[in-house]
Amino acid sequence: MVNGSGFLNHSGGLLRKARTTIHTQVAAQYGKDSNELAAVGLKKTSEYKPRTRKADTAG
Repeated sequence: MVNGSGFLNHSGGLLRKARTTIHTQVAAQYGKDSNELAAVGLKKTSEYKPRTRKADTAG
């Protein structure tokens, strides 16, 4: 806690909650593949590798 104000608790929970809220709001307003999402520090959906299927080994 800083100066008894409650801005920070021991685990930094309030800052974590604020950061999560900001990320959620930016994703909701601009979309999950927007440059604004990247500006707040998250990956855009197009930056993730596509999933690949495992080869069928049945024989």
